[in-house]
Amino acid sequence: FSVDSTLAGSKDWSQPKYPAADWDKLTIPGNWDTENAYANFVGTGYYRKEFKVPSDWNGSIIRLCFGAVNQTSKIWLNGHYLGNHVGGYTPFEFDVTGIIQPGKTNTVALSANNEYQRGAWWHWGGISREVKLERNNHQQIVWQQITSEPDLENGSAAVSVAVKIRNYSNQEFSGVIKSFVANSPGGTTLNINAEKKVTVAANSEKIEHITFILQPEKVKLWDFEHPNLYQMNTSIESTDSLTVHKIGNRFGIRKIETRGTKVLLNGKEIHLNGFNRVADHWAYGQTEPDNLVKFDIDAMKAMGCNFTRIM
Repeated sequence: FSVDSTLAGSKDWSQPKYPAADWDKLTIPGNWDTENAYANFVGTGYYRKEFKVPSDWNGSIIRLCFGAVNQTSKIWLNGHYLGNHVGGYTPFEFDVTGIIQPGKTNTVALSANNEYQRGAWWHWGGISREVKLERNNHQQIVWQQITSEPDLENGSAAVSVAVKIRNYSNQEFSGVIKSFVANSPGGTTLNINAEKKVTVAANSEKIEHITFILQPEKVKLWDFEHPNLYQMNTSIESTDSLTVHKIGNRFGIRKIETRGTKVLLNGKEIHLNGFNRVADHWAYGQTEPDNLVKFDIDAMKAMGCNFTRIM
């Protein structure tokens, strides 16, 4: 890590052979502001990291994924400029299949700038969330979007899932989407499953939809004191029944409505007592550990909080 202002305007520092032995070392995820040497630094910070990728990753689709970099960033891999990102709280990624070199030493370089100030909290600088490589087959589930709608009269619920599939191959992909619902993350299935045939054209994306109807005996609504969660597990399989990719996400079933000036949760009037919690800590910056977040949430709940904006 470096904040050397002479690096601005030069691309030499982002190249694989650049001599950076005298640069500082920072832990990632982390904000440079938590280090005494950079506690009040506002500007552009520079990062470099060398790493190796197994040789058997040849032929796979490889993406370089960033959880968050505050606030604006530019990224290079092996001297190739990948692109930029604006926004310190959102993830972004790059397909680096043709740039990364399995079996060899690779170099990732990144610049981050925290000059943009908004709101009333500290503008933490740096790579505040995980950086990772993801390896996939030529077909990938990009995301699944789960929507639940309970029928409060008869106790059933409709759960729909939209699945976005990306086909990196130069050939059309034909297979099957399979989804099933578990009663909790890692829990047993509820014998609620569905499948749908899918065809995705070469080098393209497609969104497919699957809908479930949960009978009353299998519906546990989410509320403040009973935050019941389900797990939606979805996979895509090839025509020869090989799993190509799979994904899992938690979700709850609840209904929020307004009637005049009243707010209702699952048909019952609620009174909202709100807090605002900012991810802002002198020792951790934006990279707070789970136990600290839980401590604050428990304290807020003990004071009657049931409504909050969290970062």
